[in-house]
Amino acid sequence: MNLSAPFIRRPVMTTLLMLAIFIAGIIAFKKLPVSDLPNIDYPTISVSAFYSGAAPETMVRLITTPIEKELINVGGVKEICSITSRGSTEITLNFDLDKNLDEATREVQIALNRAESRLPSDMEQKPSYQKQSSNNEPIVYLVLTSQTASVAEMREYGEKYIEPRLSRIEGVAIIETFGSPHAV
Repeated sequence: MNLSAPFIRRPVMTTLLMLAIFIAGIIAFKKLPVSDLPNIDYPTISVSAFYSGAAPETMVRLITTPIEKELINVGGVKEICSITSRGSTEITLNFDLDKNLDEATREVQIALNRAESRLPSDMEQKPSYQKQSSNNEPIVYLVLTSQTASVAEMREYGEKYIEPRLSRIEGVAIIETFGSPHAV
């Protein structure tokens, strides 16, 4: 049997079938979801370092600059951005889209190990890193204040009572508590 024979014998049916397929294609094309700004998730790693009581200028000179000098050597880095404040610095590394985030994490760890020898020896904790996703941006900040309790007591209250309850809520990724753990 010849597949094209019925279409050759019935040209009107063939024309109507082609017209129906063409109209269905136009309708389907208009219903395709197209985003002008697609949601692209760039591989990002955030490096944090803390040095209690250090002024921002001191933080840049002693902490941020040595870490950045090592992180620049990590392959596939598209952009480095750092924010330094009193006692803390946050360095954000954005990688090329084709960079494997697990490989980038290993390279960042190696760079931080190399930078450790140039950091002050009296730092309480080593610089840490964390993989980030644009979907994991903070959506709630909870601030505790009290007229009678100290900052250390408020932090302890947040860690003991609020953090455990919030961490049990489905969809909550990370809960961080800020404030001085020690009061003088």
